[in-house]
Amino acid sequence: MICRRELLKVHFSRHDLGIRIIEGRVYVKNSDWFSYRFLLFDDIFCSDVIDGTFVIYPKDIQENKDFRLRLKLASIGESERAKKVRALSYLQAKEDILFFFNIFLWTYDPRTEEKSLPFVTWDYQDEYILRLNEEIENAVIEKGRQDEFTDKSRDMGVTWMVLGIFYHRWLFKRGEEFRIGSRKEDYVDKSGDMDSLFEKLRYFTQFMPNWMLPKGFDRRRNQPYMKIVNSENGCAIIGEAT
Repeated sequence: MICRRELLKVHFSRHDLGIRIIEGRVYVKNSDWFSYRFLLFDDIFCSDVIDGTFVIYPKDIQENKDFRLRLKLASIGESERAKKVRALSYLQAKEDILFFFNIFLWTYDPRTEEKSLPFVTWDYQDEYILRLNEEIENAVIEKGRQDEFTDKSRDMGVTWMVLGIFYHRWLFKRGEEFRIGSRKEDYVDKSGDMDSLFEKLRYFTQFMPNWMLPKGFDRRRNQPYMKIVNSENGCAIIGEAT
């Protein structure tokens, strides 16, 4: 296990969370308000890191589950430590979509004994998620239409990946609207049917900690039939049958 801390002296104005990203690294403010200490998750619990930046999240299923549980327990309460855990986790999830997938998203597979599985991505999934998210970001910046075709085979997780990308942007972007559809309305949204698209999205929400969701988010009111609304940033995911 790699557990190291670094120091950086910088001058910033006060910030309620005491968190900054500087050159891709996360720093937490020291008590003197002028010194920022490079924060690794070993300040929370010892964890591996890559080149001193961000967290290497475990890819082994059981180790990943254990990591998620330790993070969940460390985020509970109103202590300064718990607040920093929540602030840092939120910030890294926003900046790093793969961290978001591998630490906060769960999938459902009825063929397995446990049914609920942590979304631990394979290399090809990492590449697809980053590429598609970048394509969407470019389309938003250029304010133009950009088509993306995926030659989909079964059990590759494409549906879950696309929905996860939309869900990430629904949480962290502003004013974006996503339309998802299928040839039959029941395939888009059918209560209790995990084959439907919106039940998969609600499954994401089911496992999402409250502090990661929009302020005032109501898991029933804001996830009605064929729609998921983020009233804090104006984003929405809307369903339609084709």
